[in-house]
Amino acid sequence: MPSSSPEARWWTSPRPHGRWCRGLRPRPGGSCLNVAAGLGRLRVPTALLARISDDHFGDLLRAHLAASGTRLTQALPASDPTTLAAVHLREDGSAAYSFQADGTADRGLRPEHLAALPDGGALPAGTALHLGSLGLLLEPLASTLDGLIRRERAGGWCPSIRTCGRAW
Repeated sequence: MPSSSPEARWWTSPRPHGRWCRGLRPRPGGSCLNVAAGLGRLRVPTALLARISDDHFGDLLRAHLAASGTRLTQALPASDPTTLAAVHLREDGSAAYSFQADGTADRGLRPEHLAALPDGGALPAGTALHLGSLGLLLEPLASTLDGLIRRERAGGWCPSIRTCGRAW
């Protein structure tokens, strides 16, 4: 079973109205959440390993995942707020991103959270693990993921590191 870990955030993008923006359009997202939801929609048994806030945005993330068929068995409740991300379009049409991530639920995953999961957070045999972009850079999440990779890599792991020259 694939497992995706641990980015879950709420994206906002401008809602255009002629030349002006009439507010923001919220979208669930984050690299790992998107992978988990996509696999769930394809009926691949998938779980998201993440701390998800008990705030309203977290409720919406859980509802989105459940509707996609993603299992929430590895989703840990958290009282920290949900990460908020925004994309803004510049005059030249390129994208600029901003994140409100300090002290947030997904970024705060620690080894003791993994230990509280069934089987001490050990992944079932045959599990594929997808790790997300920002999660590999932000502490304490990065160190927690490093420990998870080192513990679970008995079958080997293949990092895919690429750069993207432009935003979609």
